Amino acid sequence: MYYLGIDIGSLSCDAVLIDDSETILASTVVPTGARNLEAIARAKKEVLASAGVSEQAVSSTISTGYGRDRVDNRLAAVTEITCHARGIHALLGDIDLLVDIGGQDSKTIRLDPQGRVVDFAMNDKCAAGTGRFLEAMARALQVDITELGQLDRGAGGNLTLSSMCTVFAESEVVSLIADGVELKWKASPTADVVQYVVYFGTSENNMELVKDLKRESNQVEYGFTDRRPLKIGRFIYAVEAVDEAANKSPLAIQELRISNKPYPNPFTPLSSNPRFNRVTFSARGLEEAESEFTVKIYDIDGGLVKELITTSGEQELNWDGKNEDGELVESGVYIYQLQVGERYATGTVIVAK
Repeated sequence: MYYLGIDIGSLSCDAVLIDDSETILASTVVPTGARNLEAIARAKKEVLASAGVSEQAVSSTISTGYGRDRVDNRLAAVTEITCHARGIHALLGDIDLLVDIGGQDSKTIRLDPQGRVVDFAMNDKCAAGTGRFLEAMARALQVDITELGQLDRGAGGNLTLSSMCTVFAESEVVSLIADGVELKWKASPTADVVQYVVYFGTSENNMELVKDLKRESNQVEYGFTDRRPLKIGRFIYAVEAVDEAANKSPLAIQELRISNKPYPNPFTPLSSNPRFNRVTFSARGLEEAESEFTVKIYDIDGGLVKELITTSGEQELNWDGKNEDGELVESGVYIYQLQVGERYATGTVIVAK
């Protein structure tokens, strides 16, 4: 006999097929998308085809997840909290605490020795601390979400986000990147190191020297901020230590990715925080960067709201949320057209008062 389990989450629809001995015969994960009924049908079809089992041979189906009530012909619909507890106990045995970072909420579940739920807590009012938040941070840093756990290795300092709201935190990360690249590192424990050399480039085989620092006695940390305007793309910084005999250490490398999207987006013109009360448009990524740089902002009906013009060579323009008459615009979505020379870029920016 065969048993089918389907988990319909906000991001993915997961299906697994087991037999009488609780052996997993097949499993699949498909995007939920906007039509969860289609996702359910696809997940069921894929898992049955993979196991070579017909739908008629399935004895019973159990559903879970936020869309669990949409599964037809189910034996029961069970909360994901109960399913988490049963599943982790079956797989790993004696587990006291389970943490689930889902697409739209996160849960911590405390279990007894028999795998029963003793207590749980979850956030279901905000995307902060969920998979959506991690996706937003990966998008802002332009890395794959699987790389987030490795990014802090070798970091020489900390940055504080003033907001844990997913939307505003993403905008603040983009803003912090645009403020300049700060490098910090600990002094080498080797006593005969006399200087540190910092390189910058697009790869280890294509770098230039950007900073040369002498080692000072009793100094335990070194660093500098690179405020040069950078175009969008992937870059690396590398630091090497040099001793008295001109021997060089292996390069310590830090990767950087720059985006050309407006930041912060959305922004709040009435905020007292200068990071959030204006939006910055960047000419990075467009050719002819030495040409005049203009941004035209339109409302959703196509009416011109504001035109921003900068002098030749500048690569950033700021909008404070006011129209040509100096009045604050209403909250909503606005369309921008960015032009440098003959090059154009368009997009949307959100004003949230």
